[in-house]
Amino acid sequence: MKKVYIAILAIGFVSLGYSQKATESALLANKKFATEVIESSKTPGNLEKAGGDVIWSDNFSTASNWVIDNSGQTAAGYGWDIGATEQSWYFSSVINSTSDGNFAELNNGNPTSNPATQALDVTYTITTAAPIDVNTLSGGPNNYILEFQQYGAKFNDAQEMYISTNGTTWTLVGDNSDIATLSQTGGSAYTNPTVKTINLSGALPGGTNSLWIRFSWTTAFPSSSTNPNVWVTYGWMIDDVRILEAYSDEFKMSTVFSGDVVNNWDYYSTPLDQVISRTVGIAISNEGGIAQEKAIGLNIDLAGASVYAGVATPVTLAPGESDTVWFDTQFIAAATGLYTITATLPADQVLTNNSLTENFEMTNFLYGHNHPLGTGKLNFSDEAEIGIGNIYEIQADQLLKGIDVAFATGTTAGIFIDVFVFEMPSGSVQGADNLLVADFQYQMPATVNTTSFSTLVLPTPYTMEAGKIYYAILRTQQSATEKMAIKSSDKGDADFSTVCYGPFGTGDAVNNFVGWDAAAAVSLNFDPSVQIAENESPVSFGSIFPNPTSGATTLQYTLSNDTDVKVAIVDVTGKVVYTANNKNQTAGAHELNFNAAAFTNGVYYVNMITEGSTVTTKFIKK
Repeated sequence: MKKVYIAILAIGFVSLGYSQKATESALLANKKFATEVIESSKTPGNLEKAGGDVIWSDNFSTASNWVIDNSGQTAAGYGWDIGATEQSWYFSSVINSTSDGNFAELNNGNPTSNPATQALDVTYTITTAAPIDVNTLSGGPNNYILEFQQYGAKFNDAQEMYISTNGTTWTLVGDNSDIATLSQTGGSAYTNPTVKTINLSGALPGGTNSLWIRFSWTTAFPSSSTNPNVWVTYGWMIDDVRILEAYSDEFKMSTVFSGDVVNNWDYYSTPLDQVISRTVGIAISNEGGIAQEKAIGLNIDLAGASVYAGVATPVTLAPGESDTVWFDTQFIAAATGLYTITATLPADQVLTNNSLTENFEMTNFLYGHNHPLGTGKLNFSDEAEIGIGNIYEIQADQLLKGIDVAFATGTTAGIFIDVFVFEMPSGSVQGADNLLVADFQYQMPATVNTTSFSTLVLPTPYTMEAGKIYYAILRTQQSATEKMAIKSSDKGDADFSTVCYGPFGTGDAVNNFVGWDAAAAVSLNFDPSVQIAENESPVSFGSIFPNPTSGATTLQYTLSNDTDVKVAIVDVTGKVVYTANNKNQTAGAHELNFNAAAFTNGVYYVNMITEGSTVTTKFIKK
């Protein structure tokens, strides 16, 4: 179980050269607003609607229908404007909306200029100029859906939607925090166009006549408002704003989690030795106009044959309310293979969003979080020590033989990568009591494998113990020309299992952080057939003396053949405290001399890597 809530990265650094956003935590943690509503033709006012009917719309053809407040900014490319051409520094095409023609566009300078030109401490809004008499238009009072088309992308910005019934008091009803951030770690621009709908039923008091709509843009990180990076936006375009009448009976299913992402972690690949009963999460929302009780059916298939069927406890949601139903199925998979979870809602007025599927895989030896890999990857532009890995909870003792990694384009051939496995007694990646249990170095081959997983073999297998939490992480010292990139799943990191190391904290503090948009392809490999790298190494250790040491230290070793040797000495936290590159060493006996006087007292590990294999020994500094 997750014993401690692990520290989340706030603002990091991305490939545009100025910053990297690791993730934007949802500003409204329990609301997911993106849905689709089946459209029907507009009907005259003063008639009762069946649901889904348009009662009001605006396509920005008349700019005076909207009031713009650009926070004192008057230059082109700052704040909102209405027109038929785009002014973004990033996009080169306009929103492909149904109506075409004019649309509303939001920008805030150009972060790639030298110097960057984004404005700070601004909030840009565009608001309907006149109130909308929704009840007269609908023959109401009724419940309503706000719908619009949008195009853009999200970085460190907050793209928000508000309503008011008096023109002065505003209620936040939606945002784009449910859409993944576009950064060098992955993500993409919005589909052009994306239909966004927001159920207003829970936000509008009964009998409302006057309704104002507002779109607002500002930073998602107001506590860091002096940092120019939090004021970056790619741009945001909006068109074809409509109000529709809500269906009376309409639930929507938006996400199925194949594991408990709250109290545990969601593994895509799980060895049979690590299997536990499966808890499934189903995110649902009431997009209708009245409170409803629904029971979700659940089926699990293996190779097309049902192996489990059940019904979750019924849940009641008010109009506009969202929830995630957690269902402990008590199902324990007993065979390897690809399983399919199918969650189903009872039939209602829109059937296209009543069923979703998700997969998980039972394996003999592979333990991984990454769902099938997509186009995303985790990588950073920082010229610093960078790390990428994952957290794992062990259910039964099992011998770890290697770390499987899917390297991505952007990884430099020949670089040295430090591989660490830590035990986490406190359950936190930043715990002071974290214990380094395995470490070695790996040198990328001359041709980087970006088409399949690479197995990085532990020099000495390590028994991971039941009931303990570990994280495995790859770290490398990046330069302008030497980088590391690891593939990720397009499904994201909802369970906060991905760990990244680097200068991502406040004031560029360096540490381990979780809370990324991407699930890294860094898996545990328990396959007993994996060969032990140490047995293939040309290095054999002799004595290290004195041990314990307080200063000058000598390590004796022997090479079985001529080779290059790289040495890295690390402490128990994985920090590299000494390196040496001994090139063109001949076969025979050798010595490594170093001074440990400046080392902090404690245990240290000497890693010697050559010809793609690593051997490790340790000593104590007193």
